[in-house]
Amino acid sequence: MKFITILIAVLVSANYSFGQKKQGTDPGIQVIESSFNTGWTFNYFQSGAVSSGYESPGFNDSRWPIISLPHTWNSFETTGEAEPFTRSPGETGETFWWTGWGWYRKHFVMNTVDTLQKVFIEFEGVQKYCKVWINGIYAGDHLGGYGSFDFDITSRVRPEADNLLAVAVSYNQKDEFLVHPVAPATRNTSCGIYRDVRIVTRNRLYIPMQGSPDHEGGVYVTTPVISDNEAVANIRTWVRNDYSEPRSCVLQTSVLDRNKKLIQSIKSQAEISPGETYMFAQASKPLRDIHLWSPSDPYLYTVYSEVFDKKDLSDTCSTVFGFRAIRSGEKPGEVFVNNVRTELSGVFRHVEFPWIGDAVPGWMIKTDYDQLADNKSVNFVRITGYPGNIREFEQGDMKGLLMEEDFTALAEHNFSDEDIRRQITGIFRRDRNHPSLISWCVSDTAVSLRGVPDILLTDSSRILRALGARIVSPDSFFAYKGTEKNADKTVKPGEAARIVLNSSHRSIPADRGSVAVILADITDSEGNRLEGLTNCLTWKAEGPAELAGPSLYLSYADSSRSLRTGRYISTPAMNLIRSNGKPGEIRITVFSAGLASGSCEISAVEDTESMSVIIQPMPREEGRKPVTKTLLVTERIEEIPREISPAGEDINMTADNKKKLYALIRNYIKQRNPAVDTTTIELVTLADLLAGQLFNNSGKMSSADYNFNASHYNTCRLIASYIESTKLPSLYKEGLRTYYSKTVIVGGIEKNPGDEMNWMNWIPSGGTVVVVRNDDRVSGEKGVVYTDHTDLPGIIKAVYPQFGKFSVYARDRALVFINKMNPSIHVSWQDDPTTVDGKRKPVYSAEKGQPILIPEYKFISE
Repeated sequence: MKFITILIAVLVSANYSFGQKKQGTDPGIQVIESSFNTGWTFNYFQSGAVSSGYESPGFNDSRWPIISLPHTWNSFETTGEAEPFTRSPGETGETFWWTGWGWYRKHFVMNTVDTLQKVFIEFEGVQKYCKVWINGIYAGDHLGGYGSFDFDITSRVRPEADNLLAVAVSYNQKDEFLVHPVAPATRNTSCGIYRDVRIVTRNRLYIPMQGSPDHEGGVYVTTPVISDNEAVANIRTWVRNDYSEPRSCVLQTSVLDRNKKLIQSIKSQAEISPGETYMFAQASKPLRDIHLWSPSDPYLYTVYSEVFDKKDLSDTCSTVFGFRAIRSGEKPGEVFVNNVRTELSGVFRHVEFPWIGDAVPGWMIKTDYDQLADNKSVNFVRITGYPGNIREFEQGDMKGLLMEEDFTALAEHNFSDEDIRRQITGIFRRDRNHPSLISWCVSDTAVSLRGVPDILLTDSSRILRALGARIVSPDSFFAYKGTEKNADKTVKPGEAARIVLNSSHRSIPADRGSVAVILADITDSEGNRLEGLTNCLTWKAEGPAELAGPSLYLSYADSSRSLRTGRYISTPAMNLIRSNGKPGEIRITVFSAGLASGSCEISAVEDTESMSVIIQPMPREEGRKPVTKTLLVTERIEEIPREISPAGEDINMTADNKKKLYALIRNYIKQRNPAVDTTTIELVTLADLLAGQLFNNSGKMSSADYNFNASHYNTCRLIASYIESTKLPSLYKEGLRTYYSKTVIVGGIEKNPGDEMNWMNWIPSGGTVVVVRNDDRVSGEKGVVYTDHTDLPGIIKAVYPQFGKFSVYARDRALVFINKMNPSIHVSWQDDPTTVDGKRKPVYSAEKGQPILIPEYKFISE
């Protein structure tokens, strides 16, 4: 079976280079199970028939992006659109990412496949409808986004040659098949191959995959007898014969304890006909001194199954299970585990994560469950609305969490009885051995449908309804919390001084499936963590990785900010990086105006383990382009004049107060940039900001931090030069320059000068400047109206008293128009008691002391 790698390479398309992937092999039997997650190419097409040639081995996908699984295309990573999970939860409004087809292609090479072997592709989940081809030959389709399925590709694989697996995925909610989900929902769902894929070769006498809705497979362990002294395990095992003649099969089943010590062995024999899947039904003798599984002691046993073709070992299988009894109590949220009363308290959970949607790698799920298990108020997890990832239940088994699997969404739409039965059957088969799973949550509507509960009613070890637990968190994802310095100390935090980064990993495999979570905290000069801050954060990744989330983080705390512009609520803030598949050192840096930047390093390590049987070539990098959507955007001004040039060295200044540091940094800027006017509002703002950062960081500042803030100054100065060229009132111009200095320099919020210039061109010249009085501005400037009103209607009436008689439509139009002209007017929303449908109305208020421009009457008159 061995084959020299260099000879294999000759058979692979010239567009591919080799990547080495892990596989599991047993030299005693020719069974190989290998991850198939790496080295795919992907593209998305909004229109066009599914039979478009992309399934052909000869199709040139050299410009398609390279991706690894799990993957979803409606997350920020692919769309570049800003909402944290998906562009929208359903086909409402913008449907670009919902109505097309996502195409996945993967090349692989297999050494000679023995004619006595089978080859399968196994999928853990594709959302939500897919078609599969192998070497351009149609293999079949699958309906439903949550269950496992497989395809037998034995007859289509070409040994010792390049093979192509192509998968077309649709997420059209108005599809002809009524595949769930079929309508917008309160939760987000992702589309694509969002769970793991494997390629498996087996002998022709084998145990089929467990969890398919189309065929039985695997092992099913039930424990009908459980007491304090003994228990009995009933074990059903499915073995299939794909030889052309009957086979004499021996099944040896061993029950092992937690330490893999043999407790009991059972042997059965059967003659299995060609094409038959035979069920072995075995029962253990009473097992003495068994260890019960419980939340306080999640003790797990293993059933190890060995299939012999006469005397030759043909297949093996390991199945984890536990001995436990469950029954519901009389009160909501009350169950008895091994006759011990337990009050359920826990979380509703959706398996999704910001920026990557439902394509959550296994380590994130494990990390979440580690933190759930550490929470003493949590003993229950409900996977809400839909069946969960199999990794969830594996973690529940090991950590003693009680789990509920939810099928209620199946009853929300007009599915056929057969569709519901298939989906429930597949999930039941996949998850039936998990001791942590204590409830199948099926709505009354679904139970009343013909055929739905049949397979669930056979399961006496679980409760067939929602358990009504006390929910301490309505939804949960954690993935990484980081560590908090001085968490055990009582301190009085000082001023914000610097950003501190923590990473979930110190090293990751150099593979596009590798992601790491980066957590950004803000601390004072002593390193004390300051929570709840809303600074604008700019993220930068260098080396062989890219940000999976946006590079600019604005906070939702600003009431005028929407989902499209807000990125987080308050610090600590989280982002992700993804490996680009190359080894090397990754450096992540986060900047914020007036703070010392924070950075951390991660090593991307190449996997050097060789592969002798299944070769998974890595597509070449050159010439590939990201999946894009044509958008109407303003051309960005990239070349911004540098009034302040970058610094090449770090800054170190000595002074005992901020005022002295202000003078030092102003002189520093002037010496290196003689043409700079140090009296402008922009320079004064910058020098004050840098002086504060120096003061809070012992007079030290990195050149990168200086250059970050200087670039914002340069942007402001370009905008200011355009402001001064307009015919707008001089006091209003001053207000605009103050606004941009505070927003861009102090706030660190990037602005595109081209966008701002277009906005200023839209503002009508002339008009009247109004100032809301405050203690800082003295009344009396010529041509300026002063008022005590902060509400915009009152400000307008100070110029045009007749505004109070405007119609509702004209009034609202004028308010919107004037609000867009004035960045110092802010909008909040409040309930409107005058409306029947409970709509909210905008409330416009102005900052005190800032000039407000009210246009000439002709622009707002009825």
